Amino acid sequence: MLGDGWNVKATLGHIRDLPLTGEAAYIRPPDFAMRYEILDTKHKEIVSGLRAAASSADTVFIATDPDREGEGIAWHVCQVLKIKPGEAKRVSYQEVTESAIRKALAKPRPVNMRLVAAQEARRALDRMVGWEVSP
Repeated sequence: MLGDGWNVKATLGHIRDLPLTGEAAYIRPPDFAMRYEILDTKHKEIVSGLRAAASSADTVFIATDPDREGEGIAWHVCQVLKIKPGEAKRVSYQEVTESAIRKALAKPRPVNMRLVAAQEARRALDRMVGWEVSP
């Protein structure tokens, strides 16, 4: 759809998450810090591929789903590629058609940090309440 000169890479979803074990797995007062990491070999390979592609790109467009989870993933991509969220070229579209994709690429925006905060709040509650209560 995009023609020559484009190198499209997939994250296959979340590339970082809270660790499953150790002190960083828990979100605790007073700071309630969330310490993300790339959890496994598969995701480390994906991140390595993203970094390699970004290093030779003129521009990096981040096109994850248009919901809070997609915004969170876009923020994580910014983090691993060392792109400031306010300077990111974030695009989203509701359908995978040439016209929708081209329209989105024509109007990139920064990462919406309010949606990222909403995604992080949901993730934190899931970890603090659901994860600790479910066993």
